[in-house]
Amino acid sequence: MTAGRTSSCSECAAKLPAPEATDEPKSFICPACAKSYYRNPRIIVGRLAYYGERILVCRRARGLWSIPSGYLECGETLEEATAREAFEETGVVFDPDRLDLYNVINMTDVEQVCILFRMGFSKAPTLRAGSECLEVAFMSEDQIATLDLAWQPSLGTEIRHYFQQLRLGDFAIRLVRLASASGATYSCRSYPLRSASSGSGPM
Repeated sequence: MTAGRTSSCSECAAKLPAPEATDEPKSFICPACAKSYYRNPRIIVGRLAYYGERILVCRRARGLWSIPSGYLECGETLEEATAREAFEETGVVFDPDRLDLYNVINMTDVEQVCILFRMGFSKAPTLRAGSECLEVAFMSEDQIATLDLAWQPSLGTEIRHYFQQLRLGDFAIRLVRLASASGATYSCRSYPLRSASSGSGPM
């Protein structure tokens, strides 16, 4: 799915200016009724799903590979949005309550925050590429290393870290900040879980 900003005022229906065309790029005002609007970060959700030593990836219509992910919609929980996006892109159905929190990623350059969950499968689910994907598959770390990934190198880094934790069976919740054009450097803080058995486990 895609997310965008409304082009009309919710109060008077007048056409709104683009935020980048105003003197205050993080806020703007309706020229007809003076209602204030603010440009806030969008929320992306995604899932690192594994079966054995492979994780689920999808190739989008533009040809780049990624993990199943998309925008949070109004009225959804983070887990519900993750389950919906995974079904729309890969055809996989699962209980949102089985998701375990994995990463919170600050993406300031693109005005987004990404919330990643993890989940394992004890049996390989049936895959079906959705309308926004060309193909979907479970792939090993070596296979993924040869792919053209979206958001490279950040997605590649997160996938490598995930495989490391998967091999150890020892997961942590990670707070990540991606490098930005404003000068911020990549950083990561890990919050280890109490034991390797923490979480819902493969379904």
